[in-house]
Amino acid sequence: MHCHECLLEDDIMSGVSEYTGEPGWEAQSRIEQEGEEDAAFRLPPNYPPGMRRHVHRYNNRTNVVRAHDHRMGGFTGFAVNFLGNHVHRYMGVTSEDNNHRHRYAGWTDRAVGPQRSHVHNYSGRTNVQRNHDHAYRDRTGPPLQY
Repeated sequence: MHCHECLLEDDIMSGVSEYTGEPGWEAQSRIEQEGEEDAAFRLPPNYPPGMRRHVHRYNNRTNVVRAHDHRMGGFTGFAVNFLGNHVHRYMGVTSEDNNHRHRYAGWTDRAVGPQRSHVHNYSGRTNVQRNHDHAYRDRTGPPLQY
Protein backbone atom coordinates (compact mmCIF):
# COMPACT_ATOMS: atom_id res chain seq x y z
CA MET A 1 0.00 0.00 0.00
CA HIS A 2 1.26 3.45 -0.85
CA CYS A 3 1.74 5.91 2.03
CA HIS A 4 -0.77 8.46 0.65
CA GLU A 5 -3.41 5.71 0.73
CA CYS A 6 -2.61 5.11 4.41
CA LEU A 7 -3.15 8.79 5.12
CA LEU A 8 -6.41 8.85 3.19
CA GLU A 9 -7.65 5.82 5.04
CA ASP A 10 -6.51 6.76 8.54
CA ASP A 11 -7.01 10.52 8.53
CA ILE A 12 -9.84 11.24 6.11
CA MET A 13 -11.89 8.06 6.29
CA SER A 14 -11.38 7.42 10.01
CA GLY A 15 -9.42 4.26 9.32
CA VAL A 16 -12.24 1.95 8.29
CA SER A 17 -9.78 -0.82 7.44
CA GLU A 18 -6.18 -1.70 8.19
CA TYR A 19 -4.06 -4.00 6.07
CA THR A 20 -0.88 -5.91 6.70
CA GLY A 21 1.54 -6.52 3.89
CA GLU A 22 1.94 -10.15 4.87
CA PRO A 23 0.76 -13.07 2.71
CA GLY A 24 -2.76 -14.08 3.65
CA TRP A 25 -3.62 -10.47 4.56
CA GLU A 26 -7.11 -9.68 5.71
CA ALA A 27 -8.98 -6.45 6.29
CA GLN A 28 -9.68 -5.68 9.92
CA SER A 29 -12.37 -3.13 10.56
CA ARG A 30 -11.84 -0.77 13.50
CA ILE A 31 -15.52 0.08 13.31
CA GLU A 32 -16.50 -3.56 13.80
CA GLN A 33 -13.89 -4.01 16.54
CA GLU A 34 -15.31 -1.03 18.43
CA GLY A 35 -18.91 -2.23 18.03
CA GLU A 36 -19.88 0.82 15.99
CA GLU A 37 -20.66 -0.97 12.74
CA ASP A 38 -23.48 1.42 11.77
CA ALA A 39 -21.21 4.49 11.99
CA ALA A 40 -19.98 3.90 8.43
CA PHE A 41 -23.53 3.87 7.07
CA ARG A 42 -24.67 7.29 8.28
CA LEU A 43 -25.67 8.94 5.03
CA PRO A 44 -27.52 12.24 4.63
CA PRO A 45 -31.18 12.03 5.75
CA ASN A 46 -32.47 12.69 2.21
CA TYR A 47 -31.15 9.28 1.03
CA PRO A 48 -34.01 6.80 0.53
CA PRO A 49 -33.73 3.96 3.10
CA GLY A 50 -32.92 1.38 0.41
CA MET A 51 -29.95 3.42 -0.76
CA ARG A 52 -28.21 3.40 2.62
CA ARG A 53 -26.92 -0.14 2.10
CA HIS A 54 -25.96 -0.54 -1.51
CA VAL A 55 -22.92 -1.81 -3.38
CA HIS A 56 -21.60 -1.53 -6.92
CA ARG A 57 -20.17 -4.11 -9.28
CA TYR A 58 -16.80 -3.31 -10.84
CA ASN A 59 -15.00 -5.08 -13.67
CA ASN A 60 -11.87 -3.90 -15.51
CA ARG A 61 -8.44 -4.78 -16.80
CA THR A 62 -5.17 -3.36 -15.56
CA ASN A 63 -2.68 -1.66 -17.84
CA VAL A 64 -0.18 -3.82 -19.72
CA VAL A 65 3.22 -4.20 -18.04
CA ARG A 66 5.87 -6.70 -19.12
CA ALA A 67 3.62 -7.94 -21.95
CA HIS A 68 0.63 -8.88 -19.75
CA ASP A 69 -2.34 -7.44 -17.89
CA HIS A 70 -4.81 -8.75 -15.28
CA ARG A 71 -8.58 -8.79 -14.87
CA MET A 72 -10.16 -7.28 -11.76
CA GLY A 73 -13.76 -7.62 -10.65
CA GLY A 74 -16.12 -7.90 -7.74
CA PHE A 75 -18.37 -5.78 -5.56
CA THR A 76 -17.61 -2.72 -3.48
CA GLY A 77 -18.42 -2.46 0.21
CA PHE A 78 -21.47 -0.55 1.47
CA ALA A 79 -21.72 3.24 1.16
CA VAL A 80 -19.64 5.39 3.53
CA ASN A 81 -20.55 9.05 4.07
CA PHE A 82 -17.90 11.44 2.71
CA LEU A 83 -18.16 15.26 2.47
CA GLY A 84 -21.93 15.34 1.86
CA ASN A 85 -21.71 12.48 -0.64
CA HIS A 86 -20.51 8.89 -0.30
CA VAL A 87 -17.72 6.54 -1.38
CA HIS A 88 -17.16 2.77 -1.30
CA ARG A 89 -14.22 0.57 -0.32
CA TYR A 90 -13.12 -2.14 -2.75
CA MET A 91 -10.42 -4.79 -2.54
CA GLY A 92 -9.48 -8.08 -4.10
CA VAL A 93 -6.99 -10.14 -6.03
CA THR A 94 -6.48 -9.94 -9.79
CA SER A 95 -6.75 -12.84 -12.22
CA GLU A 96 -3.70 -15.03 -12.59
CA ASP A 97 -1.76 -14.04 -15.69
CA ASN A 98 1.88 -14.72 -16.48
CA ASN A 99 1.91 -17.13 -13.49
CA HIS A 100 1.15 -14.54 -10.80
CA ARG A 101 -1.58 -12.38 -9.23
CA HIS A 102 -1.68 -8.94 -7.58
CA ARG A 103 -3.65 -7.64 -4.59
CA TYR A 104 -5.43 -4.29 -4.78
CA ALA A 105 -7.53 -2.10 -2.49
CA GLY A 106 -8.85 1.45 -2.58
CA TRP A 107 -11.74 3.87 -2.23
CA THR A 108 -14.00 4.93 -5.09
CA ASP A 109 -14.46 8.58 -5.93
CA ARG A 110 -17.68 10.28 -4.84
CA ALA A 111 -20.97 9.38 -6.57
CA VAL A 112 -21.67 10.74 -10.05
CA GLY A 113 -25.25 11.03 -11.34
CA PRO A 114 -28.75 10.58 -9.89
CA GLN A 115 -29.00 8.62 -6.62
CA ARG A 116 -30.80 5.60 -8.06
CA SER A 117 -28.48 5.19 -11.07
CA HIS A 118 -25.24 6.80 -9.90
CA VAL A 119 -21.78 5.35 -10.52
CA HIS A 120 -18.31 5.89 -9.06
CA ASN A 121 -14.96 6.34 -10.76
CA TYR A 122 -12.06 4.42 -9.25
CA SER A 123 -8.36 4.10 -9.97
CA GLY A 124 -5.17 2.94 -8.33
CA ARG A 125 -2.26 0.56 -8.49
CA THR A 126 -1.93 -3.08 -7.56
CA ASN A 127 0.68 -4.29 -5.10
CA VAL A 128 4.12 -5.24 -6.41
CA GLN A 129 4.66 -8.84 -7.49
CA ARG A 130 7.65 -10.06 -9.49
CA ASN A 131 9.16 -6.56 -9.39
CA HIS A 132 6.25 -4.76 -11.05
CA ASP A 133 2.76 -3.43 -10.41
CA HIS A 134 -0.16 -2.41 -12.63
CA ALA A 135 -2.29 0.73 -12.84
CA TYR A 136 -6.05 0.55 -13.29
CA ARG A 137 -8.89 3.02 -13.86
CA ASP A 138 -12.59 2.50 -14.56
CA ARG A 139 -16.16 3.23 -13.46
CA THR A 140 -18.49 1.05 -11.35
CA GLY A 141 -21.88 -0.14 -12.46
CA PRO A 142 -25.09 1.35 -11.00
CA PRO A 143 -26.09 0.65 -7.38
CA LEU A 144 -27.33 -2.76 -6.24
CA GLN A 145 -29.49 -2.36 -3.14
CA TYR A 146 -29.55 -4.68 -0.12
